[in-house]
Amino acid sequence: IPQGPQDITGVVLIFNETAQLVPRTAADFKATVITSPTLIISEVMPLFGAMVGQTAKDTLKVDAFNLTGNVSITLSGAGASSFAVNPTSLVPSAGALSKAEVEIVYQPTAAGEHTATLTFSSPGATDVVKTLNGRSFAMVGDGTSGNPFTVSDVITLANSLGTAQKYWVKG
Repeated sequence: IPQGPQDITGVVLIFNETAQLVPRTAADFKATVITSPTLIISEVMPLFGAMVGQTAKDTLKVDAFNLTGNVSITLSGAGASSFAVNPTSLVPSAGALSKAEVEIVYQPTAAGEHTATLTFSSPGATDVVKTLNGRSFAMVGDGTSGNPFTVSDVITLANSLGTAQKYWVKG
């Protein structure tokens, strides 16, 4: 599969109600020539969930072309203190970045909903803005055999830990 921006010719198919563009041959991929500074950021996790005092993490990939300066990464908004980002700046090589990693950490100190704005900017490029959403819970237990969740904890969680991991509950 070719890397970087591409013009793709293909057939549109529907699979499980999802529209998909399917190229027919390798000739359907044509590299796009980008001349202006451009930032491309992979999608962020739609919702972070963590118990107070714990963390949840996600990693974004950053691609960029024709940059004339560094990429700065900033957090803003009412819930920004519940998130951290590392690094806060990316240095391009020859004006480009290829799959540079940026880690987002959700680290709530209070129960509730937290929303922040994550902005990627570089001179001459259009800013890329992503919204970060977090939901945290204060629990009596932590789900271990030594400190099981209470029934109230489970009701509060409302199946938000939807993983294959097993938890202990005492009712």
